[in-house]
Amino acid sequence: LRARAGPLAALPPRPSPSRMRSVLLAALFAGAEALAGAARAPALARGGAPAMAAVPVAKFDGAAAGEEAVELRVAKAGAYLVHRKVVAEQANMRLGTAKAKTRMEVRGGGRKPYQQKGTGRARRGSSRSPLLVGGGVSFGPRGVGKARYALKMNKKEKRLAISTALMSA
Repeated sequence: LRARAGPLAALPPRPSPSRMRSVLLAALFAGAEALAGAARAPALARGGAPAMAAVPVAKFDGAAAGEEAVELRVAKAGAYLVHRKVVAEQANMRLGTAKAKTRMEVRGGGRKPYQQKGTGRARRGSSRSPLLVGGGVSFGPRGVGKARYALKMNKKEKRLAISTALMSA
Protein backbone atom coordinates (compact mmCIF):
# COMPACT_ATOMS: atom_id res chain seq x y z
CA LEU A 1 0.00 0.00 0.00
CA ARG A 2 1.22 3.47 -0.86
CA ALA A 3 0.84 6.40 1.51
CA ARG A 4 -1.78 8.97 0.54
CA ALA A 5 -0.50 12.24 -0.85
CA GLY A 6 -2.04 15.69 -1.10
CA PRO A 7 -5.36 16.63 0.52
CA LEU A 8 -6.28 12.98 1.12
CA ALA A 9 -3.32 12.49 3.48
CA ALA A 10 -5.30 13.88 6.42
CA LEU A 11 -8.11 11.31 6.07
CA PRO A 12 -8.12 8.30 8.41
CA PRO A 13 -7.20 4.97 6.76
CA ARG A 14 -10.11 2.99 5.37
CA PRO A 15 -10.77 -0.36 7.13
CA SER A 16 -9.82 -3.43 5.14
CA PRO A 17 -12.59 -5.18 3.18
CA SER A 18 -11.95 -8.47 4.98
CA ARG A 19 -12.68 -6.84 8.33
CA MET A 20 -15.87 -5.25 7.08
CA ARG A 21 -16.95 -8.51 5.40
CA SER A 22 -16.88 -10.40 8.70
CA VAL A 23 -19.65 -8.24 10.17
CA LEU A 24 -21.51 -7.38 6.99
CA LEU A 25 -24.41 -9.84 6.79
CA ALA A 26 -25.16 -9.94 10.51
CA ALA A 27 -25.27 -6.16 10.66
CA LEU A 28 -27.43 -5.95 7.55
CA PHE A 29 -30.10 -8.26 8.87
CA ALA A 30 -30.05 -6.65 12.31
CA GLY A 31 -30.02 -3.19 10.76
CA ALA A 32 -33.02 -3.87 8.53
CA GLU A 33 -35.14 -4.78 11.54
CA ALA A 34 -33.84 -1.84 13.58
CA LEU A 35 -34.46 0.60 10.72
CA ALA A 36 -38.08 -0.45 10.41
CA GLY A 37 -38.66 0.90 13.92
CA ALA A 38 -36.15 3.75 13.64
CA ALA A 39 -37.79 5.13 10.50
CA ARG A 40 -40.61 6.46 12.69
CA ALA A 41 -38.36 7.92 15.40
CA PRO A 42 -36.11 10.88 14.48
CA ALA A 43 -33.20 9.46 16.50
CA LEU A 44 -30.89 9.04 13.49
CA ALA A 45 -28.83 11.98 12.34
CA ARG A 46 -29.90 12.57 8.74
CA GLY A 47 -27.28 13.44 6.14
CA GLY A 48 -24.67 15.73 7.67
CA ALA A 49 -21.12 14.82 8.55
CA PRO A 50 -20.18 11.16 8.86
CA ALA A 51 -20.05 9.77 12.38
CA MET A 52 -17.36 7.57 13.89
CA ALA A 53 -18.62 4.28 15.29
CA ALA A 54 -16.92 1.39 17.06
CA VAL A 55 -17.68 -1.85 15.22
CA PRO A 56 -16.97 -5.24 16.81
CA VAL A 57 -14.56 -7.26 14.67
CA ALA A 58 -14.74 -11.05 14.53
CA LYS A 59 -12.33 -13.57 13.03
CA PHE A 60 -13.54 -16.05 10.45
CA ASP A 61 -13.87 -18.77 13.10
CA GLY A 62 -16.25 -16.50 15.08
CA ALA A 63 -13.86 -15.46 17.85
CA ALA A 64 -13.91 -11.79 18.85
CA ALA A 65 -10.90 -9.81 17.67
CA GLY A 66 -11.64 -6.43 19.27
CA GLU A 67 -13.21 -3.28 17.87
CA GLU A 68 -12.47 -1.05 14.91
CA ALA A 69 -13.36 2.63 14.56
CA VAL A 70 -15.23 3.13 11.30
CA GLU A 71 -16.47 6.32 9.65
CA LEU A 72 -20.13 5.75 8.80
CA ARG A 73 -22.88 7.68 7.05
CA VAL A 74 -26.65 7.37 7.41
CA ALA A 75 -28.90 7.45 4.34
CA LYS A 76 -31.97 9.69 4.24
CA ALA A 77 -34.11 6.82 2.94
CA GLY A 78 -32.29 4.26 5.07
CA ALA A 79 -34.91 1.53 5.37
CA TYR A 80 -35.43 1.39 1.60
CA LEU A 81 -31.70 1.23 0.85
CA VAL A 82 -30.95 -1.43 3.48
CA HIS A 83 -33.93 -3.48 2.27
CA ARG A 84 -32.62 -3.38 -1.31
CA LYS A 85 -29.18 -4.54 -0.11
CA VAL A 86 -30.66 -7.44 1.89
CA VAL A 87 -32.83 -8.54 -1.06
CA ALA A 88 -29.84 -8.32 -3.42
CA GLU A 89 -27.64 -10.39 -1.06
CA GLN A 90 -30.29 -13.10 -0.75
CA ALA A 91 -31.05 -13.14 -4.50
CA ASN A 92 -27.36 -13.41 -5.36
CA MET A 93 -27.03 -16.43 -3.06
CA ARG A 94 -29.60 -18.42 -5.11
CA LEU A 95 -28.21 -21.22 -7.22
CA GLY A 96 -30.88 -21.00 -9.92
CA THR A 97 -30.98 -24.71 -10.78
CA ALA A 98 -34.62 -24.89 -11.99
CA LYS A 99 -34.94 -26.30 -15.52
CA ALA A 100 -37.90 -27.60 -17.55
CA LYS A 101 -37.68 -29.74 -20.67
CA THR A 102 -38.81 -28.35 -24.01
CA ARG A 103 -40.54 -30.45 -26.70
CA MET A 104 -37.10 -31.18 -28.13
CA GLU A 105 -35.75 -32.61 -24.87
CA VAL A 106 -38.76 -34.73 -23.84
CA ARG A 107 -38.34 -38.42 -24.65
CA GLY A 108 -40.35 -39.80 -27.56
CA GLY A 109 -42.72 -38.10 -29.98
CA GLY A 110 -40.79 -38.76 -33.17
CA ARG A 111 -43.63 -40.38 -35.14
CA LYS A 112 -46.77 -38.57 -36.34
CA PRO A 113 -49.56 -39.78 -33.98
CA TYR A 114 -52.24 -40.14 -36.69
CA GLN A 115 -52.79 -39.08 -40.29
CA GLN A 116 -53.09 -35.42 -41.23
CA LYS A 117 -56.55 -35.53 -42.87
CA GLY A 118 -59.68 -37.62 -42.67
CA THR A 119 -59.97 -38.29 -38.92
CA GLY A 120 -61.97 -35.21 -37.93
CA ARG A 121 -59.49 -34.44 -35.17
CA ALA A 122 -56.98 -31.61 -34.87
CA ARG A 123 -53.79 -32.10 -36.85
CA ARG A 124 -50.92 -33.36 -34.74
CA GLY A 125 -47.27 -33.70 -35.69
CA SER A 126 -45.91 -34.95 -32.36
CA SER A 127 -47.23 -36.36 -29.12
CA ARG A 128 -44.78 -34.16 -27.20
CA SER A 129 -46.29 -30.80 -28.15
CA PRO A 130 -46.61 -28.31 -25.25
CA LEU A 131 -50.40 -28.45 -25.75
CA LEU A 132 -50.57 -32.12 -24.79
CA VAL A 133 -50.13 -33.96 -21.50
CA GLY A 134 -46.63 -35.43 -21.45
CA GLY A 135 -45.32 -32.79 -23.80
CA GLY A 136 -42.60 -30.23 -23.27
CA VAL A 137 -42.96 -26.89 -21.51
CA SER A 138 -43.26 -23.77 -23.68
CA PHE A 139 -41.61 -21.04 -21.62
CA GLY A 140 -40.38 -22.83 -18.49
CA PRO A 141 -37.21 -22.06 -16.56
CA ARG A 142 -34.10 -22.79 -18.57
CA GLY A 143 -31.57 -23.12 -15.76
CA VAL A 144 -29.11 -20.47 -16.86
CA GLY A 145 -27.86 -20.39 -13.28
CA LYS A 146 -27.27 -17.47 -10.99
CA ALA A 147 -27.61 -14.95 -13.82
CA ARG A 148 -31.42 -15.34 -13.74
CA TYR A 149 -31.67 -13.99 -10.20
CA ALA A 150 -28.64 -11.71 -9.97
CA LEU A 151 -29.41 -8.18 -8.75
CA LYS A 152 -26.86 -5.40 -9.19
CA MET A 153 -26.35 -2.49 -6.81
CA ASN A 154 -24.02 0.44 -7.28
CA LYS A 155 -20.86 0.46 -5.12
CA LYS A 156 -21.75 3.67 -3.33
CA GLU A 157 -25.27 2.42 -2.64
CA LYS A 158 -23.86 -0.81 -1.18
CA ARG A 159 -21.48 1.08 1.10
CA LEU A 160 -24.21 3.48 2.21
CA ALA A 161 -26.60 0.61 2.96
CA ILE A 162 -23.98 -1.21 5.05
CA SER A 163 -23.01 1.91 6.98
CA THR A 164 -26.67 2.80 7.57
CA ALA A 165 -27.33 -0.71 8.91
CA LEU A 166 -24.28 -0.54 11.17
CA MET A 167 -25.24 2.88 12.55
CA SER A 168 -28.78 1.78 13.35
CA ALA A 169 -27.82 -1.59 14.87
